[in-house]
This record gives sequence, structure tokens and C-alpha cells, in this order.
Amino acid sequence: MGKRTWLGLLVVSTFALLSGCSWFGGDAPKAAAERDAKAREQRDAADRDAKAKQQSAPPQTTPSEPPPAAAPATPELAPTAPKS
Repeated sequence: MGKRTWLGLLVVSTFALLSGCSWFGGDAPKAAAERDAKAREQRDAADRDAKAKQQSAPPQTTPSEPPPAAAPATPELAPTAPKS
């Protein structure tokens, strides 16, 4: 094969690779758009389910930890009369 044939094959294969990567203004393949739409629908459905589950759960009435114990009160000392 001559140089011209190899150059033609190089140009055609480069063009094919770059057009597949959307370098020439082409849109994303349709399959990718459909895949993204399905993923978005699944994510939205999961968000709705989580929100519904969170709203339907009864509020927690008992604390998970007991409240801290109050410090014991220190007795006040009675004032003493000065010694004379």
C-alpha cells in the first residue's frame, strides 16, 4: 500500500473516533440519554420513598440517653461571728 492509502486510512479512522466522542457537535448517543433518564427516574423514586417513610414514622417519644444527673447542691455555710 502506498503512503496515500495509509494517510487516507489514518484520516478516516481519526474522523470516526472523534465523531464518536462528539467532537464535531454531535449529540450524545440516544442510548446514553435513555440510560440517564432511567437513572434519574430511579433516583427520584428512591427519594420519594425515603421521604414518605420518614414522614410516616411516629416521632420518638423516649430519649436515647438518660438526661445527665444534676450536680448535688452545696450547702451554704452560715456566717460566723468575728472573734473578739
